[in-house]
Amino acid sequence: RNRTFFLFSWESYRQVQGTNSLTRVPEAIERTGNFSRTTTGTGGQISTLRDPLGGVFPGNQIPASRMSSVALKLLGYYPLPNLPGQANNYLVNLPVPSPWDSFIYKVDQRVGSGGNLSVRYTRNYNPQNTPFGPNSALGEFGTVGQNDRSLTGVAYSYVFSPAFINEFRSGFSRAHDHTHGVHQGTDYNAQLGIPATSSDPRYIGFPSFSITGLAALGDGANQPTISTSNIFQWADTATWVRGQHLIKFGADIIHE
Repeated sequence: RNRTFFLFSWESYRQVQGTNSLTRVPEAIERTGNFSRTTTGTGGQISTLRDPLGGVFPGNQIPASRMSSVALKLLGYYPLPNLPGQANNYLVNLPVPSPWDSFIYKVDQRVGSGGNLSVRYTRNYNPQNTPFGPNSALGEFGTVGQNDRSLTGVAYSYVFSPAFINEFRSGFSRAHDHTHGVHQGTDYNAQLGIPATSSDPRYIGFPSFSITGLAALGDGANQPTISTSNIFQWADTATWVRGQHLIKFGADIIHE
């Protein structure tokens, strides 16, 4: 009684906001190699489908024997159009959650006749989940992660006399950010038949594909991102009252 004081606080936030994306995916007929009905970005029909080995493909039809096995596997990751016939033929609407929780713990304890000890700890949990990743507008290559903050502090003050007081403070704070693609850890290169540069599950995922006129496929090339910042602080301050003068001296050390 009158010596121990404590506080606990929990603040919580929940928001789900809809987000949409309008893009283009292969039409059903184009998946067979038939581009006779494909339009240009301005809405007109394409005149000729050029063969990269020379000449053109008759009737804008790519023979099945010329189709890439990798490309055929990738077609399975494209959804069918839900706005067929339009220039941008695929519309996706997805919810984007924005939750976080913040906790505060604090205890103050009077020690002896002149001492006071204070301990506090705060923690903020902030998940980072986005269905639309940095590389694709399809809603299938999003990112997941955490953006957490924590702070721990200890302070002890002692009144030696009405004219002399000393306070010691120590603190530690951490900021941790970790974001990765939703496909991290799965070797899609092996599934698609693409030579890979790494087999480490921390770095592998769905490779990135940019195709002119179509929505991109794949996780962001900058994933995963991992960042941790630690800050340590120690400080001691003495306050001395001498007649009409107030003198303060001490030290403050910060290591990051």
